[in-house]
Amino acid sequence: MTYINHLSRYTGKPPTSWKEFLEDIGPDILQMYPVQRQSGADCFAYAPKIAITLQTGVSPDSTCFKKYDGGEPEEAAKYFKEQGYDYQDLSRTFGITYSRVRGKRNANPVLCRSEKRDSIKTKLLNYLEEGALVVGIQRCGYPEWHKDHVRFTYDNNEDAHAVCIIGYYEDAKLGPCFVSKCSNLPSLKSGKPMKKKISIGGKKLGPNYYSFALLPLRDWLCNSNRMIPSKLQAIDSVLLYPFSDIEGRLASRLASRLASVKRASKPKKLKF
Repeated sequence: MTYINHLSRYTGKPPTSWKEFLEDIGPDILQMYPVQRQSGADCFAYAPKIAITLQTGVSPDSTCFKKYDGGEPEEAAKYFKEQGYDYQDLSRTFGITYSRVRGKRNANPVLCRSEKRDSIKTKLLNYLEEGALVVGIQRCGYPEWHKDHVRFTYDNNEDAHAVCIIGYYEDAKLGPCFVSKCSNLPSLKSGKPMKKKISIGGKKLGPNYYSFALLPLRDWLCNSNRMIPSKLQAIDSVLLYPFSDIEGRLASRLASRLASVKRASKPKKLKF
């Protein structure tokens, strides 16, 4: 049984539910990486921003994308690369091509038809072994709370969204699921924000720490939109941020924090 969890030290038993996936991460690590709340239609910048935060322990500044009305994840990834955060563009590997529209690059997405599901799943899994995947998905929807887990759904909308995938497991009820680290808090079906605290590893945690959403393959990824069956999901971007092991990344995070504190506490020179 395939199990990938880039935030887990691994207990030795693959999870069979969303909560078990989070419990394998543990409350201490979950609290190290609270949700980075996107401020507008800038999920395309927040997905790589989240991957970089998990990769290096540093959350790069994305203020310049705040007023954007959507965009391509690679646009933000190139900006972050100039700051020293590298990535691999896998989009063409998945069959995504590009054209120029009024001088601007435009992605020609790959329709995620059900017959392509196994192929897409296999490719995503193979690359997920190496690190976090930033995936742009048209008609994606947003993360919602469903009884005992957070998942992407079409219940309230079918908006495009960029996600940061950090894991995969076989759910006892939902079947195979990819797991994403969210860029916003999950909502209830009513559209109101989720506020409930749940017990994870003996600690009560709020949605600020458990905003991880499932992307189930059985009834969501590569399935027709239940609201508008004629519309299919489409993948328009796939980026890879390679990861070292969790212990190495936690050490890098600690070193970055200590360096930041040291810079902040350094006395300023007086000017006469």
